[in-house]
Amino acid sequence: MDTISGLSDLERRREALLVESELNRQALRLEVLSVSTAIERIRHGFVSGQSLWKWLAPIAGFFIARKLSKSSANGFKTSSVLSMGRALWTAWRDRRKNRA
Repeated sequence: MDTISGLSDLERRREALLVESELNRQALRLEVLSVSTAIERIRHGFVSGQSLWKWLAPIAGFFIARKLSKSSANGFKTSSVLSMGRALWTAWRDRRKNRA
C-alpha cells in the first residue's frame, strides 16, 4: 500500500509541475510579446523621425545658408560650414548605402 501512495504522491507532484511549467510558458510568451511591442514602438518612432528629418533638413539648410551669406564677408565661415556639411552628407549617404 505504501508504494501505491508514494506513486500517487509523485503523480500529483508531476501534474503540479506540468501546470507550473505551462504557466511559466504563458508568462514567457507574454513577456516576449511585450518586448516585441516595445521594439516596434521604438522602430516606428525612429522611422517617423527619419521622415520628419527629410522634410526639415532642406528648410534648415535654407535658413543656415541665408544666415551665413549675410554674416560672412570673406567667405571663410561659409566654406568651412559647407565642407563640414558635405562631409556629413557623404557619411550619411555611405551609411545608408551600406544598410541597404
